[in-house]
Amino acid sequence: MRCARRAACDWSRSGIVALAALGCAIGCGNGRGNGTPTQPEGGARLRVASLSPALSDTLIALDCGAQLAARTPWCPVDPEIPVVGTLLDIDAEQLTAIDPELILVQPPMQGAPEELAALARQQGWRVAEIRIDSLDDVGASFASVACAIDPGGNSGCTARAEALAASLRAACLPIDGAASLGRVALLGSVSDAGALAFGRGSFPGDAAVSMGVTLADAGAAYAQRSREELALLAPDLIVVIGGPEERARWMDAPAGELAPGSRLLVVEEPRLLQPGASLVQGLATLRKALEGARQ
Repeated sequence: MRCARRAACDWSRSGIVALAALGCAIGCGNGRGNGTPTQPEGGARLRVASLSPALSDTLIALDCGAQLAARTPWCPVDPEIPVVGTLLDIDAEQLTAIDPELILVQPPMQGAPEELAALARQQGWRVAEIRIDSLDDVGASFASVACAIDPGGNSGCTARAEALAASLRAACLPIDGAASLGRVALLGSVSDAGALAFGRGSFPGDAAVSMGVTLADAGAAYAQRSREELALLAPDLIVVIGGPEERARWMDAPAGELAPGSRLLVVEEPRLLQPGASLVQGLATLRKALEGARQ
């Protein structure tokens, strides 16, 4: 089964593959720099360099981690895999020595750096640019990575991507009785000065809204709020998202410490802030916590 996607594949910028949020309706072939990539001959393993921790995470979830030949220092992968810098600080010499056939990139709004495009043209590499700006983009990125890795859809990678996207959708289904949670503030990086509030446009915020949660702070996707501003929001429930340090700090905190009259729920789940495949497990944890907090 070929890689079926709805948006057209853009083969511009000399071999850079711009895989749109909902992908391409053609099979993306293989080739080095000719815009028609196909699978390596003889079943050889595709060499992939990932310049995005999120895309590395998805690559592993799709059972294609063995193809990863180069990474950033932040990628959650085998530390033995060589580091080739980051998207904005590429180690061109190391990358050239590894000579990947495909580079996975999560570009900013302005696109991948021209230095990378020029190096790709020179070396004949494919570069797959996969934007992840929203929760919908996260789900679409699973199929985008699968399409880039296995254009012909012959390895089962596409089916695994579809299953992963289905799990993401299931994690975001409306929660029965979500209205009983009241107005909910989703916070991270809480300190004495305030906290980072997750609103619409953030991964946790959009997921919570999909679950039927009413956000107390639905403004900016990521907004720094002071303690005074949190108190003025007057949320019924405050959900603090973070790692073990957040749980250790807030698990025994008295009710109303962050905002008078608010209940406090600590969700130890740093994967909620990572827009790769691990976000699926993170959202499942958030969903379970919210279900348990219903009144």
